[in-house]
Amino acid sequence: MPYLQTVVANNKKCQMKKNTYISKGGIKHVHERNELVDLLLDAIEAHKYKSVIQKKNSINPDLTFHSNMDFWNSVITKELDESQTIKLNKFHIIEWLPISPGKYHTKVAKEKREWGMKYVARFKDTVFTGYEQYTGNSKYKDNTPLELAPRGKEGMILGGYGSIRLASKLINNSKIFFLGATSSGVSHEGIPLIVEEDVYKEVIKYLKGNYGILADIIGSISVLPRELSLIEFDPIIPRYCFYVQDFKFNQISKESDILSSIAISFSENDYLDLKSFSFCSFNPDPNDNNLKTAVDWLNDYAIRYSNSDKTFITGDFDEIYEHFPNVDFKLKDIMNGRISVETLKKYGQVLNITINETVLLLS
Repeated sequence: MPYLQTVVANNKKCQMKKNTYISKGGIKHVHERNELVDLLLDAIEAHKYKSVIQKKNSINPDLTFHSNMDFWNSVITKELDESQTIKLNKFHIIEWLPISPGKYHTKVAKEKREWGMKYVARFKDTVFTGYEQYTGNSKYKDNTPLELAPRGKEGMILGGYGSIRLASKLINNSKIFFLGATSSGVSHEGIPLIVEEDVYKEVIKYLKGNYGILADIIGSISVLPRELSLIEFDPIIPRYCFYVQDFKFNQISKESDILSSIAISFSENDYLDLKSFSFCSFNPDPNDNNLKTAVDWLNDYAIRYSNSDKTFITGDFDEIYEHFPNVDFKLKDIMNGRISVETLKKYGQVLNITINETVLLLS
């Protein structure tokens, strides 16, 4: 059973049983435009990884980082550039990478998470009755697990929660793989890795069949081109990833060392400005059993809060497997140039955003 985190989202030891509450009515919110644009941007910007430029610097590091926070603080304050060789010291390498790299470590994201924790769902006889402030307890007085309502989940996702898993790609006649590096073991706090096939073959020897590996990683940062954004909108920080040149294996990661979060937005119909949100955290395992349990939980959550057996989901999080039947922007389609122009323009009209049609034509 994975750790299905609901309220205590930053506590890796908080194990939650599957919640069986039935909400008698959906909870809908009219969102601020910027919030929805920000989340839509996260859902579709993964396509830019296809345009990463491979390059090799010296293998002698100019800088060494020991934590996710130190790395991203240096990115946010613009202390790093693409000419520098960087060492990530004792970072876990995993399959999952943050959907919005670096966002978790910004001041705005911290404020969003604090705001989200105000929206703990309150129930009476399994019926949703309102919100209460999170006070540090993981259960209600009747010993049932606490749960963040969709508004609270939204705050956590705007605060940097959410991860994706990508398939390999052929870029400039080279096969490229996408992984994540994280000092804490938490996927959404970490750094996206770009790995060429020769290095990947060495990494996968240790990673295959395991939860992750602890390693020293040598490489440099790459900036994903701003001009290839499908939506003309300023993100909090530029899209950075880490181009791996070499690594040194230390040890196999334990199951309890690694935590990944997956996030969705959903509605009971195709109203684009009436979205609800959820995320679920789990310990990734080699057979994806914990992922499947997390997906089941998300499905159950969406059905309970949309008051419908059929939900419409904006974007998913896995290019390897499809987990939901109705998705506006499937990650697999985005990464393979099959994004629906009609659907994207529909979102553009509702949210009053400009679509970069030049990028659509090049996809």
